[in-house]
Amino acid sequence: MLPRHDVAFETNSGRPAFDVTCANHETSTHFVVKLHPQDFEIVRGLEEAQNQQLIGQVSPDHYLFTFTDEELIDVLLKPNEWNGFAVTLARQILQDRGKLISSEAVLLLRKQRTADRQVLAYSASDRVHGLRIMVLGVVMVVVLVCFRIYSAT
Repeated sequence: MLPRHDVAFETNSGRPAFDVTCANHETSTHFVVKLHPQDFEIVRGLEEAQNQQLIGQVSPDHYLFTFTDEELIDVLLKPNEWNGFAVTLARQILQDRGKLISSEAVLLLRKQRTADRQVLAYSASDRVHGLRIMVLGVVMVVVLVCFRIYSAT
């Protein structure tokens, strides 16, 4: 599909050349498609169009049809935890149920969700202590360089 739309891409298996475990695990193989940054939106649009075509072929017993509205909204908010088709189907199911959610609203909710999940790894006192250690290290390097220059003359 990408060559038909003049999108430059490169593919590889994502598998390392040497398996350090020597176990040759086929389940750890990933398929990687590399794109230019400016082509991401084009490819997302192509994927969305492909998913829209596939929605007409979905069987009525697909598991997403059993989801509640809240669960479907959760699929929209966490697209990285779902495949693209599931996200598109969730949006379509919500629309069929009369729940219209705009793309802008989904983006705002995703940004809010990202901000809510941001957790600092260290406490405030630990960060201040780290800053003190860094400043002391820089001061000691400057003192050492000055001492070397002074003792060399």
